[in-house]
Amino acid sequence: MLALCLAPSTAIAGPLDDIRSEVGGGSSSGSSSDSDDDSSSDCCDSDDDSGSGGSAIGEAIVDSIMETSAQLGRPSFARHPYEQRTLASGPYRGYVRRPGADPSTKVRGKSWSLRVAVEGAYLRNDLWRSAFDIEAAWWRISLRSDAGLYIDRNGPDGLWLGNTNAYFAFVMQPKVIWRLGMGAQYMLDAKRIDDPRRQDAVGFDASSTLDVFLVRPLVISARGDVGRLGGATTGTVRGTLGFMVRRFEGYGGYELRSVGRVRMHGPVFGVRVWF
Repeated sequence: MLALCLAPSTAIAGPLDDIRSEVGGGSSSGSSSDSDDDSSSDCCDSDDDSGSGGSAIGEAIVDSIMETSAQLGRPSFARHPYEQRTLASGPYRGYVRRPGADPSTKVRGKSWSLRVAVEGAYLRNDLWRSAFDIEAAWWRISLRSDAGLYIDRNGPDGLWLGNTNAYFAFVMQPKVIWRLGMGAQYMLDAKRIDDPRRQDAVGFDASSTLDVFLVRPLVISARGDVGRLGGATTGTVRGTLGFMVRRFEGYGGYELRSVGRVRMHGPVFGVRVWF
């Protein structure tokens, strides 16, 4: 990291410079302004209908969640996936505890959970990424933050890409957790402060995550993000397969990430600890 910050500004342009260019470039929205004005009155006419429809959908989702909680009991967490407590109480059949869904398990779970991960990825053409990921949850609400240092060894060059999102778990079953959330994403350049090519940015991010505890000791995780960073549209799709050993999970998978027209993809490997 120190070497990257002190590196001279004579590095050959690479994929990270392309990312800086995409983030720094503005979107050309002027050409569509006239059509937007012409159709504004039509859009306004349907605002009330769309607003009432969205409110009805939201109420239906909340009612469904509350009804499910009443039937299956308030969800809680095991200390880690596939936790084995005692022979009398039996193992957790996944990660989430629902008394109504699994009455054979007598032991009550925790109302909170925490998981921390470190990982690395090779994104081709001597582009590497090292990252950390932390997620804290209470009942259905969670906060997740991750950051990755991208290093182009051909430069050398480097920058940080990360995001922080708040999630709500719409599905919490013993073997499945599905969350939707939104928050902020950012780019922090590893170039020197006085380097004219340095580019920092913040933006918006919407995210969805899925964790499936199909059968001990496997954990299937997937994530999709879409957002805006500076002048670039961003997207991320990734999936991993993990292997649990007590509270430790070793996992591997594949990730595709785009920043504007720049595409980065490759295998990822990491270790996650569940609390």
